Amino acid sequence: MHRKVSTTGKVMAGAVALVMVPVVGAAAPASPNRALVDPTITVDVSNLKFDLGPAQLGVNQDHWYDDAHGLWDDTTDAPRPDTAAKATQAGVGVLRFPGGTPAGLFNWKRAIGDPAQRGCQMIGNVPHHEAATDNDYGPAEFSQLADSVGAEKHIMVPIANESPADAAAWVEYMNAAVGTNPDGGIAWADVRAGHGYSEPFGVEHWEIGNEPDRNGQGYWLGPDGGPLTGRLARYIDGAELAQDNVALGRDCDFSQTSSNGTAGQQFYFLYGLIKPGTSPTVKVGSATWTETADLGTAGPTDQVYGLDRDNGTVTFGDGIHGAIPVMGEAVTASYTFRHDGFVAMYDAMKSTAAQIGTEINVCSTWAPVFARNTDPAQVNQPSFAEAMATRGSADGYDCVAIHPYTNFRRDFGLADAWVGPLDGHNDHMLGDAWAATMVRTLKQDVDAHSLPGADGRAAYTTVSEMGALWFAGGVTPDPGDNFPRYAASMTHALYMASQFIHHTRRDVRLIEGNTLVAGDDELRSMLGGANFGYVFSAEAYTRQAMKPFYSTGSRWVASEILNNPVNVVESKGEYPILVTGASLGADGALRIVVVNRRPNNAQLAQVAPSGFTHSGTVEVATVKGNAFDSYNDGTGPDAPGDDSVGLTNSTVQKNQTFSYTFPAASVTVLTLRPGA
Repeated sequence: MHRKVSTTGKVMAGAVALVMVPVVGAAAPASPNRALVDPTITVDVSNLKFDLGPAQLGVNQDHWYDDAHGLWDDTTDAPRPDTAAKATQAGVGVLRFPGGTPAGLFNWKRAIGDPAQRGCQMIGNVPHHEAATDNDYGPAEFSQLADSVGAEKHIMVPIANESPADAAAWVEYMNAAVGTNPDGGIAWADVRAGHGYSEPFGVEHWEIGNEPDRNGQGYWLGPDGGPLTGRLARYIDGAELAQDNVALGRDCDFSQTSSNGTAGQQFYFLYGLIKPGTSPTVKVGSATWTETADLGTAGPTDQVYGLDRDNGTVTFGDGIHGAIPVMGEAVTASYTFRHDGFVAMYDAMKSTAAQIGTEINVCSTWAPVFARNTDPAQVNQPSFAEAMATRGSADGYDCVAIHPYTNFRRDFGLADAWVGPLDGHNDHMLGDAWAATMVRTLKQDVDAHSLPGADGRAAYTTVSEMGALWFAGGVTPDPGDNFPRYAASMTHALYMASQFIHHTRRDVRLIEGNTLVAGDDELRSMLGGANFGYVFSAEAYTRQAMKPFYSTGSRWVASEILNNPVNVVESKGEYPILVTGASLGADGALRIVVVNRRPNNAQLAQVAPSGFTHSGTVEVATVKGNAFDSYNDGTGPDAPGDDSVGLTNSTVQKNQTFSYTFPAASVTVLTLRPGA
């Protein structure tokens, strides 16, 4: 039975629905004048579902440059011990590299070895694909950070400029034993050892691309706003495309596409995959220059260049060996670009892993998302899983990843700028339901169209980024201004806890929030930015409380909520207040997570475990602040950044079935240990 209440918490006249519908894992705010039956959380320990693990409490790091927002310490050439310790405390079980949108043009071969000798990198999410400010935090440094945190490693391989051979070589560099050379050519494990890392890094989780269906990330797959069907076909099958007089970027900076008149200039292809057997036509201004195999043999006026196909670079002379392009002249190239697509990348990576003798999982990242209230039948269309099945490759991938962000701009519109924190709180909870719907729809699609691979394992679904943001950069005034630091608030922590539980209930194997650390002055990440001392956020405390829930060896336990009240938000919809999930740990303990999403009122509920007799002592871990809009900023008790959000632990004596009052805007983990 649902009990409907208004956003003020008062029971709405005529709005009580006497329909006996158990709400699996959810609930809403009770009125201060509670007159109906309290919700009951039922937990059936005899009904164990599937294994859980720390990788379901993971996090993305949104970019690698700027030392990954300070995660890497250049002075010690090691992870910052304070941030690593805090990530461990928060229970981060898997860490993603090199990031999301900014990493769309990342080149791993330029990010290994001596940092002083590394090449430049292009940033994927700036208008002109400018060069990264530094390149010190590469695959090896990422692995050291993950190891220091105790987290599994997850790598996103960009599809824009990484070939199947590049992707397979990356697997070899990260996972092969020294002295082996599974693919011939460069022995990448020996290269890694030469960089000071004799032992393999052991990366199991891989993705191909980040969000290839989204605007700004299509690259050669297709234009923004174009039909997604053609873009999906290129993502899967690859493409051969003519690139006519495209600009080359000086030192990876595509805001600088002309000569600066200096010696030895290097210009980079945006997509450096030149079709084998063909050569580019390179022009300086209107003059066509000639490729040479050795600049050292050229004269001072010879209009020649050297071409590094593997690195995607054109190098000009120094005025002694080869002419220097005239300052201000544009440098362009015409060439045939060839990329073999997801299928070829997947096959190459899996083949290398098989030769190494390690098991890796390689995910597609094609999972279109849509605005809230879109017909669910349109979500995830066009479907990667269906397209692969049509090609006879229903077993040709291990998993499909989705980024089910609540995008307030997309889902509610800029006209819905928040009038205050309560407005923002409600939009978070309404958005949570839609994000869960997108993940559920994707999982149903993958289950319907995939077949087990040669190893007998079925394809599964992952979430490699999630969160709730306005994505309203450049909009003035910011539509979130009336809920300051909402992304660091207790409200956001309630949203993230709900997301973890919803996706776990669907047996999503890998769940990663965004992001571990953001910009120096930002509070939108698991840890605050550098200027806030990497403060432990409401989300971080929530993760810490939930860490035992996902401990190795735990199993999901069937649970549901009866008589779960729902909160009605005028003209927008409704959402349940309580969200719950249960697990049985390897230590024999039953753990129940309860998220009370009522902003201002506590919620009394009955807790009824069956198939499990507990000791009578209930361990309670509670995360909350002084208010739903409280957040931590490390500056003291100035509201709402009052640094009041924290984790408290206590014990209470309870009968087998018991009542408990869950505080307003809180995440509670109840631990019941077996009785005699």
